[in-house]
Amino acid sequence: MLANSRLVIVNTNLSWNRGSWRDMLVNIKASAYEDRKECVCIIQPGSPIALYHVGVEVVVFGSTTGTYRRKTYKGVPDAEYYVPCEFESVVNPLSEPKKAVSAKQINAFLGAGYHFRQTAFTMPEEAVNYVRETLTRKCEG
Repeated sequence: MLANSRLVIVNTNLSWNRGSWRDMLVNIKASAYEDRKECVCIIQPGSPIALYHVGVEVVVFGSTTGTYRRKTYKGVPDAEYYVPCEFESVVNPLSEPKKAVSAKQINAFLGAGYHFRQTAFTMPEEAVNYVRETLTRKCEG
């Protein structure tokens, strides 16, 4: 299976579970839950990935390292599907929100109007280097 060259954006689920983002960062994964869990099933190993945190924006950039896996969530078997990842740049959304890359910045760069509150979606290949470089620069600065 070939890696996707498009940037995959996965929402950290803040609106529905305030602790999901921490689990994703600590366990280095991108997850989807319950009725939206299938969103991560098509993400291919080696695909560029970013995590979007509502109210803060893009807080992680990296790539996937395997196919989706299943996990118990809130006591329900297989209610969480996730893809393991390798993260290059990580912003703590609580202590470093100004280091995140905003949806407005990304849309301006692409000349687009993507809605970031979806569980998961893809952006064009041009977004990969822009998000990677912008987040890396903000994390280092």
